[in-house]
Amino acid sequence: MDMHATVTPGNRLKKNEDRYFADQPKPVFRKAMVAVTFSPRTKAVLNESFRLVNLAGAEPLILHIGEDNPVMRRKMEAAIEDSDFNPLRPDYLIYPGQTVEGVIAAAKKVRADLIIAGALIKEGLFKTSLSKVARQLAKDAPCSVLLLIDPLENPKPFTKVHCVVEYNRAARLAVEIALELSALAGSRDLFFTHSFQFPKELQGKNPLLTNANKIRKIYHQQDLKLHRFLSRFANPNIRYRAQCICEKTSSTTLAFAKELEANIFILPGPAKSEGLWSHLFTSNFERLLQNLPCSILLTRKAKRR
Repeated sequence: MDMHATVTPGNRLKKNEDRYFADQPKPVFRKAMVAVTFSPRTKAVLNESFRLVNLAGAEPLILHIGEDNPVMRRKMEAAIEDSDFNPLRPDYLIYPGQTVEGVIAAAKKVRADLIIAGALIKEGLFKTSLSKVARQLAKDAPCSVLLLIDPLENPKPFTKVHCVVEYNRAARLAVEIALELSALAGSRDLFFTHSFQFPKELQGKNPLLTNANKIRKIYHQQDLKLHRFLSRFANPNIRYRAQCICEKTSSTTLAFAKELEANIFILPGPAKSEGLWSHLFTSNFERLLQNLPCSILLTRKAKRR
């Protein structure tokens, strides 16, 4: 780690966390690090990031990977001043190194709970291969990662949230974050989905024609399991809908997300265990990003040194 990289303070009167009091709930994320590249859509990335940071109650830090010099500092300050972050004037960090490795090292240095970065289909993440860099950041980041697929300078509100559910420890964090963000944003629709596959003997083209009763029974069992899992997080103030999906192909859940017109797609970060989403990350991650109608939030408990 390069110890010469220092956080440059903005002109804030108070630290962001001073807004919180003892009787208030803890923020969804404590510190969010926003990676910028000075692309034509830097302002959109910053404004989208501000929306989530402000909503989640996180302390923001703006990051750029590159050489720390007066010219770069002026560019950072000008970009922040031209964005929705301007009234807050957050701290920023110019960190040396290679793109993804630098982002990950910086996140560890500042103990970030969330990394926000543009994953722009037309430009590519950090002007590099979308699939390679985005997959590496999603796989190796020490905390949650928000990839902004199509950031806007005037961000839309989180009216529809879609969260994928798996039955493991990592999925619990995804569900908790989805519930908290939906409550804070006053989302109209919160959807939880769990994908499953039929047994091999029922994976024909038209299983309903000959196995209708078996199919109904499987769906019923899957629905019960999903509702029981979600009941652990019950909050009377948050309404949601839950649905199990038979994942006939790796794009079935993505098609469902498109149909919902979700504003944000939340799922647990890649796990070592085998499963549908582990397969999706290893072989179809670029297609996942290219086919999503919205930004994707990969949740992961931050690693503390």
